[in-house]
Amino acid sequence: MFGGSFTISSERHETGEKGQNRILASGIMQRKIAVIESIGGGALMTGNKVTLLVDGPATYAAMFQTAQYATDHINVETFGIDADEMGKRFGDLLIKKQSEGVQVNLIYDSAGSFHAPASFFERLRKVGILVLEFNPVNPCKARGAWRPSRRDHRKILIADGKVVITGGINISDIYSTGLFSGKKARNKARKPWRDTAIEIEGPVVAEFQKNFLDEWKRQKGPSLSERSYFPP
Repeated sequence: MFGGSFTISSERHETGEKGQNRILASGIMQRKIAVIESIGGGALMTGNKVTLLVDGPATYAAMFQTAQYATDHINVETFGIDADEMGKRFGDLLIKKQSEGVQVNLIYDSAGSFHAPASFFERLRKVGILVLEFNPVNPCKARGAWRPSRRDHRKILIADGKVVITGGINISDIYSTGLFSGKKARNKARKPWRDTAIEIEGPVVAEFQKNFLDEWKRQKGPSLSERSYFPP
């Protein structure tokens, strides 16, 4: 599945043992898909290209490249953003894209990004980036019932509604080194943080987009500008 398209086809018909094995495999796959759909509560979508990003450096390289080429919008939803070197680089990139006319919308988790100062996010807001704090830790800022244990652990970046990067990597220096990328930690006492992400192109990106927009609405975020969130 990783690095290519996941498709199911019944267009080829073969006779004999080889054909029977193909039919059997197809039947097993269909049953597996039915089980996965019943657990996940939604239909699986074929025709997607999926690329494995093995660690933080690979993920950041893909995120920066994907965001760099965005021309309409960038939607980011993440548990944690730190105001360290990686966080500042990421913030600078979002500010640059906003200045180029690309609308940037950001959801960050209040607890996961607790150590990032308010000035970090205010800098983003000043240039027109729409920033939404998920379930504020401060009960005085709660938008509805205050539930301190409800946290947003999604990590997604969507560019132009065509590409999504998702996985387990937050925006922080601790992900800047990797076991497989060959990069060494600046602080030799710090061991590399092992985590993974994937980059997806194809029709399933629209499902990530729906989740992002639904969460924005649930969290009572500011009105979003009209963009091509669901391109053909």
